[in-house]
Amino acid sequence: EDKGGGNMPAVAGLTFLNVLGRGVKGFCFLALNEIDAKVVLKEYVPDRDMSSHEMSRLITSHIRSAQTHPNIESIQDLFSGPSSGGSGAMSCFVLMRYLPLGSVSDA
Repeated sequence: EDKGGGNMPAVAGLTFLNVLGRGVKGFCFLALNEIDAKVVLKEYVPDRDMSSHEMSRLITSHIRSAQTHPNIESIQDLFSGPSSGGSGAMSCFVLMRYLPLGSVSDA
């Protein structure tokens, strides 16, 4: 079972700077996009291998919750790809604007 390794994932257009945090379901990375703006890439590592249909449903549910939840930063992109753990398992990635205000656990 691949829970990701916190290695920097390979995502076109992003230059990874460091790991911001780790949770039960994945990792949060700080990166620079094509115009050198800081962005956050959150990786959700599923508990099990998911079919492409299941991964699509997961991504759709993230989009719906982000559109209506007042405490979620607007999503710039959502996609699936190989996990940062390097085993070839698939993860769901959420790309968002970086807000340098500290951790939500600090609130």
